[in-house]
Amino acid sequence: VVLGSDVNPLNDNSPVMNISVMPAGAVVITIGEGNLNEGVPWEFYYKNSLFQTLYFESEIGVIGYITAVSFYNNFTSNLIDKPVKLWLGTTDLANLSSGWILDGLTLVYDGTLNFPNGQNTIVVPLQTPYLYTGGNLVLYANRPMDTQYYLSTDDFKAQTVGTNRARKLYSDSVTYDPMSPSATGTLSGTFPKTSLTFVVTGMGSLSGTVTSSGSPVADVLIQVSNASYSFTRYTNAAGEYSFQYLPIGNYTVTASKLGYETQSVTVTIIENQNTVQNFSLVSSNTVSVSGHIVGSDQPTVGIANAHIFLDGALDYEGISNANGDFTITGVLSGNTYNYTIQAIGYADLTGTVVVGSTNVNMGTLVMSELALPPVQIVAEENTAQTQVTLTWRPPGSTGTGVGLEDFELDDGGWVPSSNWTNPLGDFEWTNTYDVADWSPSYTGTNIVPPPTAHSGTGMWGTKINTNYTNSGGFNYLTKTFNFSTISNAQLSFWSWENVFGNFDYCQVAVNGTLVWGPSWDYTSTQWRQRVIDLSAYDGMSEVTIQFQMWATTTVNYAGWYIDDVYIGPAQTYLANSPIPSMPSFLKGLSEIEAAKVTEELAIKYPRRNQQQADNNRIENRALHGYKVWRLTFGNENNEDTWTLLTTNTITDTTFIDTAWGTLPDGNYRWAVKGVYTNNLLGPAGFSNRILILRNDLAANTITGSLTPTVGTSSTYTIGIKNVGTQAKPAGSYTVKLMSGDTELASVPGPAINAGQELDVPINWAPTEQGTMLIYGKVSLTGDTNTANDQTPTLTLLVN
Repeated sequence: VVLGSDVNPLNDNSPVMNISVMPAGAVVITIGEGNLNEGVPWEFYYKNSLFQTLYFESEIGVIGYITAVSFYNNFTSNLIDKPVKLWLGTTDLANLSSGWILDGLTLVYDGTLNFPNGQNTIVVPLQTPYLYTGGNLVLYANRPMDTQYYLSTDDFKAQTVGTNRARKLYSDSVTYDPMSPSATGTLSGTFPKTSLTFVVTGMGSLSGTVTSSGSPVADVLIQVSNASYSFTRYTNAAGEYSFQYLPIGNYTVTASKLGYETQSVTVTIIENQNTVQNFSLVSSNTVSVSGHIVGSDQPTVGIANAHIFLDGALDYEGISNANGDFTITGVLSGNTYNYTIQAIGYADLTGTVVVGSTNVNMGTLVMSELALPPVQIVAEENTAQTQVTLTWRPPGSTGTGVGLEDFELDDGGWVPSSNWTNPLGDFEWTNTYDVADWSPSYTGTNIVPPPTAHSGTGMWGTKINTNYTNSGGFNYLTKTFNFSTISNAQLSFWSWENVFGNFDYCQVAVNGTLVWGPSWDYTSTQWRQRVIDLSAYDGMSEVTIQFQMWATTTVNYAGWYIDDVYIGPAQTYLANSPIPSMPSFLKGLSEIEAAKVTEELAIKYPRRNQQQADNNRIENRALHGYKVWRLTFGNENNEDTWTLLTTNTITDTTFIDTAWGTLPDGNYRWAVKGVYTNNLLGPAGFSNRILILRNDLAANTITGSLTPTVGTSSTYTIGIKNVGTQAKPAGSYTVKLMSGDTELASVPGPAINAGQELDVPINWAPTEQGTMLIYGKVSLTGDTNTANDQTPTLTLLVN
C-alpha cells in the first residue's frame, strides 16, 4: 500500500508470493484429485527418500516439452532451500511390479526448493525441459540425505489409484543412491496430485470419425506416426477420435481393428489448426495367399511338402505340392502376417506378408539348403592294427567351448537364477520330457506346452510340467563362453514361447546388453528357430549369454522352453529372427482383459490341430542319426567309390570299423553324414587319413670303403627301416648291393619289426679297377611303396 502520509510503513507490504511465469502456449495437465495427505514425492518425515510413479499416456493426452512439474503441499513446517532431485522418462510398462525403472531417465531438476507452511503449489521449473512424445511417463524423486527430519504432517496432496503404479523408499540411517537403490521399497497405488506444464507452440490437432457402412465403429486403433513420432488412440462408442496436440508435419494415420481391413492415409498437421481425417472401414473378407518354393541348391526345381505357416491376427497353414506351389485359402484380408516356411533339408525361411483385399502371390521363395556336416571326425587305429574307432560331433559343433548342445546327456552347464523370491527361478532341465506329465495350474485354449522336446527328450523350460510362476520378476538361464578364437559369432536355438506377450516375454542378453527380444508366441506356439548375430563379441574371452523371461503376477501360460542351442561361427544360411508385436486390438487392455479377448478369439476361430502341426514341424527338422562310409584318399568327390559301413542309421556319435585288419594297403579316410527324416542325407564330413602299409621296407643309407681293392673283400653296411605296419620274418626279403641294374652281392634280410631300423652288412670284392657307383637296395615281394627301396649312390675308386 502506498500512502504519502503513512505513519507505519512497516505493514505496507504483504507476505511474499512466489510465482512461476509460464511461457506462451503452455498447457497444464493435472492428474489426481488430491484427497489424501502423503509424504510423496519427497518424504520430509525422514532424512532421505526415493519415490517413483507412473502417469499413464491416457491420463496425459498431450505431447510436447514439459517445462515444469507442480505438486501441492500441505505443510506444518516452513522449509526453505531444501535440496531435491527429479528425473523424468518413459516406459511401456504398465506398473512398477518389477522394481525401480532406472534406465532411460533424464535428470530434469537438481537444486533447492522452498516448501512454505500451509497449502501451496510447489512449482519445479525444469532445468532441462523434457520432450514427451507418448508412452507412460516415469517420475522419479529423491530427497538427498539431510541432517534432520521434519514433522509427520509435512505432506503433499495425493490419492490412491490401483496398487502398483508407485514405489517408495525412505530412511534416517541409510543413504540411498538413486541410480542403484539398495532396497525395493514399498509398492502401492499412492502418488501425488501432479500438474505437468507443456509448451505446445508449433502444434496442431487431428480428429475424425470411423464408420463402416455408415455406422460408427468403436475401439478402432488409430496410429499416427512419422520418422520422429508415434501416437495412438482408440475410437469411442461414437467412432470418434482426437489428438489434441501434434507437432506440425506430415504423418501416416492408420485405422485398424480385427474384422476390418486396415486403412492408412497421409495427413499434414498445420500449426494452430485442426485436421479432420475420417475413415470408412471395409469389413474383412477372405483371400488366398500363394507362392512357389524352391531351394538354393536347385533354384529351378520346386520343393514338395514344404510347410507354410502364417501367424497374425489369426493363423493359417498350407503345404506345397509336387511342383513347390502352395495356396492358402480363407486368409482374413487387411492384415500383416509373419510367415515361416519349413522343408526337410532346408533352413527355415521367415518374413512378413501384407494381405490386402485381393489375393496375394508371394512369388518365388528361395530356401537355403542345410550345409552343415558332422564335425571333428577322428579316426584312431588300435594297437593291434585290426580295427579303427571313429568319433565325431553333431552338425554345427565347434569344440572350442561352444557348439551345439541338445541337453540329452546333461544340462549343458547352464545356470538358473532369478530376481524374485525363489533364487533359482522357474528354469528347470530334464532329459525325460513327456507331455503326458503336464499338469497345468492355469488352463485355456492358447495354453499349450510342447508336445515333445525339439529333439530327443532333453531341454530347459520355465517349469517343465506346469505353468510358470506369476512371480512379478525375471527368470534367468546363464552361461559364460570363450570367444577368443571365434569370428562372426552367432547364437541360434529352438524356442517354444508360450508366454502371454507383451505382458510376459522372452529375451536374450549378452554381457548385460539386450540383443534379442522381447518375444512371445502364444497364439500359434510352435518350435521356432531363433538366430542372433553375436559378431560384436568376437575375440572376447568372457561372453556371458543369458536367457531372460519376465512374468507378471497375473496370467501364466505354459512357459518358455529351450532346446538345441548352438553358439559358434555363423551358419551363413540363417538370418536374424524377427521380433513379434502385440496385436493392435489388444493394445491398451489390461493383462486380464487381453487374456480374455485372446481366449474368446481362440474359441471363435479354432486354431489348427496344434499338436499335429508341431509334430509336423519337429518331424520335418529332426536329425535321426548318421551313416558312415570308408574311402581312399583322393576320392572324396567320387562317392561311387565309397564303401557304406552302416546299412542302417546309427544314433551314436561313434563307430568301429572292424574290417580294417583285412583291407589291402592304402591311404584311407572315413565320411560321416547326418540322416534326417525320410532318410534325407546331409553333407559329408571327413576324418583324418590312416595308412595301411603292411609291406613297405625302405633302404635309407649305405656306408663302407670308398677305395676298395680288386680281389679283396670289403664290408658295406645298408641301413634299412620297416616303414610298414607289419613285422617281417628273417628271410622274407633280400638286402642287395647294386651297381646300376647289376646285383653285386646280397644277403637274406634279418627279422625286422614295424618301425624298426637295422644295419645290414654285405661283403663284396671288386673284380675291376676304376670308378664305379654303388647303392643299397631292399627287395620285398608285394612292397606297397617301391620309391623308397634304394639308398643314395656311393662313388668308389677301385684300386
